[in-house]
Amino acid sequence: MNPYAMQAKAFVVILEEHATLMPALAALVDSQYFAKGDLGAAAAYFCLEAESQGLGTCQFGVYDRSKLGKVLGIPEEKQYGALIGIGYPAKPETRKKARKPLDQVARFV
Repeated sequence: MNPYAMQAKAFVVILEEHATLMPALAALVDSQYFAKGDLGAAAAYFCLEAESQGLGTCQFGVYDRSKLGKVLGIPEEKQYGALIGIGYPAKPETRKKARKPLDQVARFV
């Protein structure tokens, strides 16, 4: 579905691991779920660091988790945080983005 996927030289799979917390801390925060935010931050910082080294990245939102798991030997019960393609861009310049105005996507209270 994504032509970049066929050209990427490598892929990074970020998997979610359940935190092992000390009992006192687990009693306070284990009911809260922080993993998705942490995984998103890890993926974003990975992509930013790759960019600083001249690499291009693409986070994929649609992929066959079952096939990917079989190819990489990832157990079915694992939760995927991100799939990122990485490689040297054919054209190093960033393409022009068409963005909505800030007031259409954010509300400050």
